[in-house]
Amino acid sequence: MIQPNSVPSCIPAASGVASALAQGSTATLPFLTPFSGASQRRYVRGIDYQPSVRKRKRSLGFLARSRSRTGRKIIKRRTLKGRWFLTH
Repeated sequence: MIQPNSVPSCIPAASGVASALAQGSTATLPFLTPFSGASQRRYVRGIDYQPSVRKRKRSLGFLARSRSRTGRKIIKRRTLKGRWFLTH
């Protein structure tokens, strides 16, 4: 956090921002709030999942579940719970 009596070196001393910082009034400077960086997106997220029906069916489908013992347990558990869709 910026100290009210210190002026950052990136702001010229003759500007109005520097004088406002020296006076300690950050209410007039909304870009110097601690949460000002929260509204900016720094990294792109959420583009990792590229769905493929074939891969999904091969790993999570009914035939894949029925081949293994743990998969059969999943199908049984979902049947007992009353799920309409047992697998993908």
